[in-house]
Amino acid sequence: MTEVTTGWSGLPLNLCPKCRKERVIERTSRKGNPRNDGKVFFKCMSCQKFIWEDDYKKELVKACKELEILRSENAQLKSIVANQQVQIEALVGNQEGYQLAPVEMIPDEFETWADYTKAFRNPTLVEIWHQINLGMDTISGGLYVDCYEDKQDSRWPNRYNILVIDEAANLKECDSIIPLTIDGIKHVVLVGDDNQLQSVVVSPIAEEAKYGRSLFERLYQIGYHKHLLNLQYRMHHSISKFPIANFYDGEIENCSSGHDNLGNLLGHMFFNYSFINVEDGIEEQIGRSTKNMVEVVLAANIVARVAEADP
Repeated sequence: MTEVTTGWSGLPLNLCPKCRKERVIERTSRKGNPRNDGKVFFKCMSCQKFIWEDDYKKELVKACKELEILRSENAQLKSIVANQQVQIEALVGNQEGYQLAPVEMIPDEFETWADYTKAFRNPTLVEIWHQINLGMDTISGGLYVDCYEDKQDSRWPNRYNILVIDEAANLKECDSIIPLTIDGIKHVVLVGDDNQLQSVVVSPIAEEAKYGRSLFERLYQIGYHKHLLNLQYRMHHSISKFPIANFYDGEIENCSSGHDNLGNLLGHMFFNYSFINVEDGIEEQIGRSTKNMVEVVLAANIVARVAEADP
């Protein structure tokens, strides 16, 4: 058994086109059949198949061409990565000191619309590069914007006149600029709660520069009136007591909705709300999310007990 090489390629004949495995190929001839006289075959010592020399050469030429294509694509990818690295360094600067290219604090007020839009140009580029190359958040992720029109009212001749942005307090100000550029917008309604979850900014420098602040929050801070919906219907009064006192300065009232008459599960650990520590749970990664089966079992058990107590 010998490994042979062809003079026209100089490559070892060790790839069998039949079993597609890298195995030693033995040059041989097949006797006993007049049709095979004068023909050279290769025998794969793995699958024991015979391959005619011409077929083998065709397979080898095809493999060589594919290899050259891969080498060319690899060189192109390296060039792209190198160019991106240069651009990242120009934007982000020295990674050890984590110094960004010029980032200025956003003013609280702007004289013109042009000044307002220009204020977000550098952060937009920086955060996009962080998303692509450093795994940081983009400035337009999770954007939920709805535009409404009143077709029956002749006072609104344009297609979109009223812009309603829901969850406005959880939306970066630079995100809010996107729907504000729609032609014909005359009125904007921001719906949100700046006491609840705000937008996430991973970069500490961007956070310090207030790029995570929402348009809702900034307008309220500089004196625009905020209309508070001061009746809550969802929570039991004992549950809403803490957030009303500590986050809303007692300005929200509980609406009678029958929640006070609801019963609780029996046991010292259950009341209107409970904090249950699950120590033995293990978080498992599922794509970009996680699961904890111990917590799932606990939650399912509590729901089952609630259903049994109040069918």
